[in-house]
Amino acid sequence: MNTKDSNHEKQQEVDPSMIQISRNERGQLVYRRDKNTSPVENVRLSKCFPRSLRNQYISIRDSEGQEVCLVRTMDDFSPATRRVVEEEFRCQEFIPQITSIDSIVEEFDVMIWKIQTDCGPIEIQVKDPDDVRRLDNGTILIKDYAGSIFEIADVTRLDPKSRRILDQRLF
Repeated sequence: MNTKDSNHEKQQEVDPSMIQISRNERGQLVYRRDKNTSPVENVRLSKCFPRSLRNQYISIRDSEGQEVCLVRTMDDFSPATRRVVEEEFRCQEFIPQITSIDSIVEEFDVMIWKIQTDCGPIEIQVKDPDDVRRLDNGTILIKDYAGSIFEIADVTRLDPKSRRILDQRLF
């Protein structure tokens, strides 16, 4: 197993069947090398070769973008972790639709959105107001700090609370 853990100066071999990836109460992905290690919260998953090697070379990165682990093949994950990873990739392969907005707060010049999507609840961070764009057809696209895109296809389909939050914070 050629999986490497980059948490330490010297990379350590990691047994991918021991890796645990789950979601916390904020919908963020959480990585543990094994059940005895400290969690790394708000990790991002990416496929190194999304077209040619769809289930191989999965990069797990921390919130700063630093790789914490590279997994050679998704087949080596435990069934529970593989389900979470597959769900995350399904969400990445299309633009999640925002179904409601729980809150938008600003902290240190970053807008923190707590939202519900068709992929489940998530908290995203938007650093630049230009990352929230209203298109001519009324669609709103939101790009979070990690580059993920979220969409509100039709603002009128949001519940009144969500529309009020959106209007107060953005327009």
